[in-house]
Amino acid sequence: MLHNEKYTGDVVLQKNYIESHLTHREVRNKGEVPMYHIHNAHPAIIDRRLFAQAAAVTRMRKVRAGNSS
Repeated sequence: MLHNEKYTGDVVLQKNYIESHLTHREVRNKGEVPMYHIHNAHPAIIDRRLFAQAAAVTRMRKVRAGNSS
């Protein structure tokens, strides 16, 4: 939930893409095609500052637990 940009009113397009129109295989986009980040696409559920604070706490917890990735 803390990684979902939709809560702030934003949308990221082309997170996944169709690799081949013949097989219809969907693949996660890792930079092969451009992604588009659209700000304020819809009303936000929480404000950006609170979302950023929650993400910072999540990162701190990962490091403290030994997961530095």
